[in-house]
Formats: sequence, C-alpha cells, structure tokens
Amino acid sequence: MNAMQRLEAAVLELITGSGDLQERLQSAFAKQLKHIRAGELPAELSSQLQSILHRYASVVANQPNLNRTQAVKLASDIFQLSCAVSQGLYH
Repeated sequence: MNAMQRLEAAVLELITGSGDLQERLQSAFAKQLKHIRAGELPAELSSQLQSILHRYASVVANQPNLNRTQAVKLASDIFQLSCAVSQGLYH
C-alpha cells in the first residue's frame, strides 16, 4: 500500500470500524498511519502527518484513553490530510 491508500484506509477505519471513536483511532494508527514512511508524502503533507503521529503518541503516553475532544481533533486532522492527498497535492 502507498501513503494515499493507507490514509484512505485509516479514514475508512475511523468511519466504519468497530468500537467508539477512541478505539477506531487506535486501530487506524496501528493498522495504517504508523506504516507511512517518511518521504512518501510531499514535505508539507509529511509534516502534517508527523504532527498527527506525534500528538497521538504524546497523548496516549500520558493517558491511555483519549478524551473525546482530542479524539475528534485527531480524526478531523486525519480526514483533512487524506483530502489534501486525494485532491492532487500528492506528487
């Protein structure tokens, strides 16, 4: 899978996966997002992905369960990144 496919799969996991939003986020990160390698996205999008990954790791390290506000923000950022990639910013 390439980065675009992994982002799309992560969004689908957020929408259709089982469990609450926090569980779907955990699954999206474990199954898809953590496997996107540096350099698979243009620099501006790669930095957005790295920010998402860093925020997720930071929050999970400090508290095992994301609160709803954090989960919604992360899910929204993943969706927006996927949209940017699919709109042709992916080169």
